[in-house]
Amino acid sequence: MKKEQKSKTQKHRGSQPPGRILPAGNQLELLLTIIDLEQQCSWLSRAESQHEVTSHVEEQENLAHSEEQYKSPEINPKESEGIEDKTGLSLLDSTDQITLLRFNGSVFMSSVLTLIEIPGPESVQCWIGIPFCIMYLVAVIGNSLILIIIKYENSLHNPMYIFLAILGATDIALSTCILPKMLGLFWFRLPEISFEACLLQMWLIHSFQGIEAGVLLAIALDRYVAICDPLRHATIFSQQLFMYVGGGVTFRSAILLAPSVLLIKCLLILYRRTIVSHSYCEHTAIVKLATEDIWINKIYGLFVVFAILGFDIIFIILSCVQIFITVFRLPQKEARFKALNTCIADICVFLQFYLLAFFSFFTHRFGSHIPPYVHILLANIYLLVRHFLNPIVYDMKTKQIPDHVLKMFFSKKKS
Repeated sequence: MKKEQKSKTQKHRGSQPPGRILPAGNQLELLLTIIDLEQQCSWLSRAESQHEVTSHVEEQENLAHSEEQYKSPEINPKESEGIEDKTGLSLLDSTDQITLLRFNGSVFMSSVLTLIEIPGPESVQCWIGIPFCIMYLVAVIGNSLILIIIKYENSLHNPMYIFLAILGATDIALSTCILPKMLGLFWFRLPEISFEACLLQMWLIHSFQGIEAGVLLAIALDRYVAICDPLRHATIFSQQLFMYVGGGVTFRSAILLAPSVLLIKCLLILYRRTIVSHSYCEHTAIVKLATEDIWINKIYGLFVVFAILGFDIIFIILSCVQIFITVFRLPQKEARFKALNTCIADICVFLQFYLLAFFSFFTHRFGSHIPPYVHILLANIYLLVRHFLNPIVYDMKTKQIPDHVLKMFFSKKKS
């Protein structure tokens, strides 16, 4: 039996194909080869998946870059989410519309800034622009009529009306610097403005504000001399003095405000964001965008404010006090009333200019608890409402201007 089993096993082994059984060394080599092949396959699969992820990320980045080149959206830093962006990204297009470099969550040398609307629903923004447009039209038409009447009426060529004409021209220029871009923001959703254009708008706005403050000071001094020393009024306020006053208030504002533009352009390079928290370009709002230390800009801004507005308001208050003392010393009531009536329009203009100016100034710098929409609304009202009210106040309190307006229109109808 044993012999038969051995013979069967031998036959069975002999029936197997040759090379089926390998030596132990060859089996080990084959096992290592199989393991190596499996590692290579897994590495290739991981590489393919990484390549797919990388290509997907590159596609998303290219899509985002193309959107930024055409839309110039807001660039929000990741600091609010607690994530620090350590990568640098340079976006350059062929037209140089946008030149941005993100570094540690900051924007380097932004060439486009974004203005913001008054916070609220988008459907309300169109209606918000309507009253501002009406005020702008009234300011332009009213001040233009004042300029035309004063130019062509020889009887109005005296210091009071000449200063009033300069004030009207300043109101037209200042409102024109603001309203077209603001209406484009409210009505056509055009919030972008280039960095250089924003600095130019800021310089023009603050320069015209300084000119307006200087003209109001000249009007106050004119009223002071006319009431307190009327015999010397014609000799003091000569044509040569008008040239000195006009040139002085213009160069004072332009020269004092030029360094603020240079400080922003030269010292402030890194910015946290590109959104200006106003509907127009304002010095403090632009400076607050920077990541660098801005104490120089703040100190110089305060110096300019107190050098122009503070200096002027001191002399305006002193002249008004002297006017009231002189008026109440007059023996006749009719003389008192007539003297006060000539000053009421000027006092109303002084109050609306300086009260709105200082209220907006202090709320913007020290009113951190005040909602943002209040800041924006007050700033817009400060710049627009007084230009709308100035021609109305002078037309109501000055009899000569309405009379000449009626004379001009009715004479045209008769002819």
